[in-house]
Amino acid sequence: MSLKSDKWIKEQCIGREVPMIEPFFESIKRVDGERKIPSYGLSSYGYDVRLGDEFLFYTAPAHLMHQEEMFTGVPVGYEDAEGKARVDYYFVPKAASVLARSVVDIADPNTQHFTRIKGAKWIDLPPNSFCLSMTMEKINMPRDASVVCMGKSTVARNGIIVIVTPLEAGWSGYVTLEIYNTLPLPVRIYPGMGITQMQFFHHPDEQCETSYADRGGKYMDQACQPIPPRL
Repeated sequence: MSLKSDKWIKEQCIGREVPMIEPFFESIKRVDGERKIPSYGLSSYGYDVRLGDEFLFYTAPAHLMHQEEMFTGVPVGYEDAEGKARVDYYFVPKAASVLARSVVDIADPNTQHFTRIKGAKWIDLPPNSFCLSMTMEKINMPRDASVVCMGKSTVARNGIIVIVTPLEAGWSGYVTLEIYNTLPLPVRIYPGMGITQMQFFHHPDEQCETSYADRGGKYMDQACQPIPPRL
């Protein structure tokens, strides 16, 4: 098993009927229009994927939603059909208030409540908050390779921790991202910016006997949207 270079990654993505990464950028990009952003694209020993434009926040059960003092507004930037900027606000629980009165039950995901935000141009993550998002790239893992994801320096230095569990051999789909703002201040993030680096490990002499697809993994073929937890 070895960590693969840009050459191997490129070979898996260009001229393939099913590219490993789609869309694929052969070089590092640092600009989105006129705005500088955390980089994305192919690097020496990895590939930096981009943040998507949909977010999923944990919210409170319905019987608590009327208690306005327990919530904080999340500013979200949009563009209308004419290209004019506007700001909308979505309300999510303050860190301490709602959590003291409700429980996220890992054994029963159906008890969880979410606010879904789509089509954002930017979003201000509230202090000490957590949300789900997804990558703009679809990943199609070969049967003899796996991925671990690492944090990007610029993102981490702004207080944002991104957690992505390993991508197993044979898995395919858009990657759900778990994002946490560790700062006591809001942090503005932009869809299209580089959000995490994928590092690819190739197992040429040790192909798995049963891939993620073979066993019908519950997160197989994830759509281009953040996917809540499943059992």
